[in-house]
Amino acid sequence: MLSKIVFAAAMAVSTLSFAEVSVKQTEANFNTCVQQDSSWFQRWGQYVISFDKKEAYNSCGIHYRVKSTGCHVDRTWLMAGYYCEEITN
Repeated sequence: MLSKIVFAAAMAVSTLSFAEVSVKQTEANFNTCVQQDSSWFQRWGQYVISFDKKEAYNSCGIHYRVKSTGCHVDRTWLMAGYYCEEITN
């Protein structure tokens, strides 16, 4: 019984930490970030290569890591896309 409770708790935590935003929602978040902060696009938005994490991994290649970017709107973090960061070490 205890093992079932531990397993259920572990599944709940992993579900929360791995919850991903849909591609459509990520694209909408990108547009919101651009509208909310005119400098956001120059700082981050121009580097976004995809709104889809799997597509970003395919685009970045082995010498880059996939990173996410976004912005805060009304104290809420909006995930707004993925970009490639060169692996330097």
